[in-house]
Amino acid sequence: MRIVLGDLRHNTVGRHSTYMPIAIGYIGSYVQSQPETRDAVITFHADADEMAAVIKRDQPDVVGLSNYVWNAELSAAVGRYCKEHSKNTIVVGGGPEFPKDVHEILDYLNYRSELDFFIHNYEGEIPFFGLLKVIQQNPDLEQIKLAPPPGVASLGPDGAVHQGLDPQRLKNLDAIPSPVLSGMMDKFLDGSFMPFLETTRGCPYACTYCVQGSDWYNKTATFSKERIDAELEYIAERIYQFADIPLALADSNFGMYPKDEDTAERISQLYSRYGWPKAFIVDTGKSQLQRLLRVAKKMGNRISMSISPQSMNLETLQAISRTNLGGSEPESVYSEFKKAGISTHAAIIVPLPNETKTSYIEGLRRLGASDVGQPLAYTTMLLKGTALASKETRTKYGMKSKYRMLPSQFGEYFGKRVFEFDEVCIATNSMTFEEYVECRSVVFAFLVLSNKQFDMFKLHCEEYQVSWFDFLLKFWNQARIEQSAVGKVFSEYETLTRNELFESPHAIRAYVESDVNYQQMLEGELGENIVRKLTPELIFTHFRAMCMLGYSVLEGMFPDRNDELREASKWSLVLRDIVEVLDGSSIDTRQLTLHYDLDDWYANRARKSLRSLRGEVNYSVTADLVGIQKAVDSMKRLYGERRQRWASRLLEAKPVEEMWFTRQSLM
Repeated sequence: MRIVLGDLRHNTVGRHSTYMPIAIGYIGSYVQSQPETRDAVITFHADADEMAAVIKRDQPDVVGLSNYVWNAELSAAVGRYCKEHSKNTIVVGGGPEFPKDVHEILDYLNYRSELDFFIHNYEGEIPFFGLLKVIQQNPDLEQIKLAPPPGVASLGPDGAVHQGLDPQRLKNLDAIPSPVLSGMMDKFLDGSFMPFLETTRGCPYACTYCVQGSDWYNKTATFSKERIDAELEYIAERIYQFADIPLALADSNFGMYPKDEDTAERISQLYSRYGWPKAFIVDTGKSQLQRLLRVAKKMGNRISMSISPQSMNLETLQAISRTNLGGSEPESVYSEFKKAGISTHAAIIVPLPNETKTSYIEGLRRLGASDVGQPLAYTTMLLKGTALASKETRTKYGMKSKYRMLPSQFGEYFGKRVFEFDEVCIATNSMTFEEYVECRSVVFAFLVLSNKQFDMFKLHCEEYQVSWFDFLLKFWNQARIEQSAVGKVFSEYETLTRNELFESPHAIRAYVESDVNYQQMLEGELGENIVRKLTPELIFTHFRAMCMLGYSVLEGMFPDRNDELREASKWSLVLRDIVEVLDGSSIDTRQLTLHYDLDDWYANRARKSLRSLRGEVNYSVTADLVGIQKAVDSMKRLYGERRQRWASRLLEAKPVEEMWFTRQSLM
C-alpha cells in the first residue's frame, strides 16, 4: 500500500506555521508498526506542490491530509487535485477543523466533496489505521461509507452522514514508534522548521473555545522518559547549528506533571552541551505552581511561562468553563514567577461571553499593574467543533460573527487562488461592535508599550508610584489625536480592524480574485495579521517618534522631573533604537554622555531613584552585530525575507537588552 501524508503550509509570502509536521509523523509511524500495514510505503509533505507532484507520479492508494484552521483550504485544493489526477486514490482528511453538529457535518462534507472519509477525532493514529485495515479487507468504498469504522465520518451514497463509534484512546503513547528516531522527520530538521514534539497528550480542562475541551480528550497519556530524552538528543544533534530556532512542544499543560521536571532537566543538559535550545514555544500548566517554578528554573529561566487568564472577568470565566492558575487572582502567580526571575506571558481574548467594555478595560488595567512579562491579545475565534461555536452558545450570548483571511495563508495552486479564513466573534449581547473596535485599539497600545523596547516607561511609573495603565491611556489618547507618524499607525490599526472583516467566505473569495487586491496581498499591504504588521512599524521604524511621545506624556505628568526624563530619553534612543543595526548602516560603537547613571537605574529596575544617581557618566555602547545577524538569519529561514513578517518575532529570539554591550566610566 502506498500512502501520501500532508500537513501543508502556504509559503507564498513566508510560512505562517513553521512547526515540524510531527502529527503526520506519528500517524505514519503507527501505521508502519502494525502487522497489516507494515509494508506500507509512506511519504510526508508540508509543501503542496511537492505533494501534488508525488500524487500524480505515484498514484497512491491513500492520501491523508491534515485539517487545521490555517490549512484546510490548501488541503482541499490538493485533495481535489488528487481526484483529478489519481482518480482511484482514497482521500482522507483529519484534524480539529471539523464540526460536531450532524447538520453542520453534512454541510461541511458536501463542501469538501473531495474527501472520502474524515477522521473526526483529535487522536488520529488508531482511526486511520482502522480505516486502512477495512479498506484492505473490503474494496467496496461505497459500502464502507455506509458503515465507517470507529473515529471516521463519511458522506454515504444515500447522501446522509455516517459516523463510526468513538475510538479507543491510546493509553501507552510509546505504542507509536518515534518518527524522529526513525529518521522520518529528518528533512524537516534543516533549519526551516521549528522542531516540534509531544510529551503529553490530552487536557483535563474543558475551556469552551478550545478543540481539546471535550470529555473524550480530558484524560492524559504520556510518552516515556527514555523516548523523550532520545528524541531531544536526536534533534539537538541536528539543529544546534541554528541556535536561535526555538524548541516547540505540543503539550497543553507543560510543567504541570512530575515527568515534566525530567524533561526540563534533559533540556538543560542539551543546552549546556549544544547551546540549544535558547527559547521555547509551549503552553504551560494551569495548576501546580511550585512544580512550574522548578521546571522553569531547570530550563535556565529561558522559558516564558504561559499563564493566560483569557479574561479577568469572573462571569466570563464561568461562562467559558475556564480554570486559571491563581484562580481569580492570577496577579499573585505573575509575582511569584517574577521573584524567581522567570518571564511570563498572558493571553486575553475579546469579545467573550459576559465581557463588557468596562470589564475588559479593567482587566487590562489589572494585567498592566501585575508582574506579567508580555501580554498577548486575540480576537475570539469560533473554531469548528468547539462548545463556544455551537448554535446554543451563539444564541445564549447574542454572538455576532464575521470572517477574515488568515495572515500569509494564501497562494496560487494548480491555476486557482487558495486562501485560509476563520470565523470570529465581533459583538455579543454585552459588547457592541464599536466597543469591540475600541477595545482592540486600547489593547494594541497595551501590547506595543508592553514590549521590551518600551519597558523604561513602566520603570518610570514604578519609581514615581503612578499607574502605568494611566500613562498608557494618556499615550493612547494623545497618539490618536496627533497627525504624526505614530498617530497614523494607530488610525490605520482601527481602520484595518474594521476592514479585515467579511460577511462570508464567498465575499473573501471575490476579494481575492481581484488582481489588484491579490498583488497587494503579495506585497504585504493586505491580508496580514494587523498586530504583527503594525507593531514593527512602532518598535522599529517609528521608534524615535514613539520614544519622544512617551517621554512627552511623562513630562506632562511630572513636570518637576523633566531634567532626568530628558536624559532617560537620550539613553533610550541609543540603547533601544536598532533600525540602523538591522539596515546594516550602524557603526559598531556609539558614545553617550549623560548626567544620570541610567544603566545602574535600569539594572536595578528603578529600585534606585534617578535623582540618587545624578552625576556625569560616559557610556561606550557596542552592538552585538554578529549575534543580531544570526538571530535575523534564523527568523528569515522561518518566516521569509520581508522584515514585517519576522521583525516582531526577532525580539523573542534576541531580547533587546542582549543586543548591546555597554561600558561606562563615572566622571
